[in-house]
Amino acid sequence: MAGIHPTPLPRCPASTRSLPAGLRKGTFFVMIPGSSPRHADKRWPARRYGELARQLFEATGIIPVIIGSAGEEALAAEIRAACPSAIDLVGRTELTSLVDLADAAAFAAGNDTGATHIAALGGQPVLVLFSDASDPNRCAPRGPKIHVLSIPCLDDLPVCRVLAQVLRVAEGSGPLRPLSQGLTSSRIRV
Repeated sequence: MAGIHPTPLPRCPASTRSLPAGLRKGTFFVMIPGSSPRHADKRWPARRYGELARQLFEATGIIPVIIGSAGEEALAAEIRAACPSAIDLVGRTELTSLVDLADAAAFAAGNDTGATHIAALGGQPVLVLFSDASDPNRCAPRGPKIHVLSIPCLDDLPVCRVLAQVLRVAEGSGPLRPLSQGLTSSRIRV
C-alpha cells in the first residue's frame, strides 16, 4: 500500500443497528452482483449468481442476500428467478449498514466493485471475482480473508468453479463447514 509498512487495514466500528428481519448472524451470505454500469466486463452474469445462490441454499440452507445500488434491481430479479429464497436488498442498504451486514454474514461473494471493498471491512471471508478488466494485485480489497478468483472473461467462469471456491473461502464459517471439510483457501486463476 504505497510502499508504507506497516499499513493498518481500516476497521469500521460495530453499530447498534439490527439486521434485516429474518437474518441471524451466520445464517446468510452476501452477494454483490453489480458493478459500475460503465464496466459490464467486471460483472459475472446474474443468471450464474442465481444458480450459485440456488445451489448453496439447497445444499446448506444458508440464505443469499443480494445487495447493490439503485438501478441494479434487474440483477436481483434475475437471481431471485433462479433462487426465490434469496433476499433482495438492492437499493436498500447504506454503505455503513453494508459493513454491519457483511460482518454478520457467513461470507460475501461479489464482483470487483466498491461494495465488495466495503464488505471486506466487515471482517468475514470475501470472494472477489475478477476479469482482465482490472488487476487484482492492484485493485483487490485488502485483508487476511480476501480471496480472489480471476479469469480473463467472467462470461467464461462456470458456476461449479465459483461454488468450489466459495466452499473453500467459507471453510470454518459455521453453516458451510460440513460441506467444505478438507478444503483450503487460495488465490487461483482459471
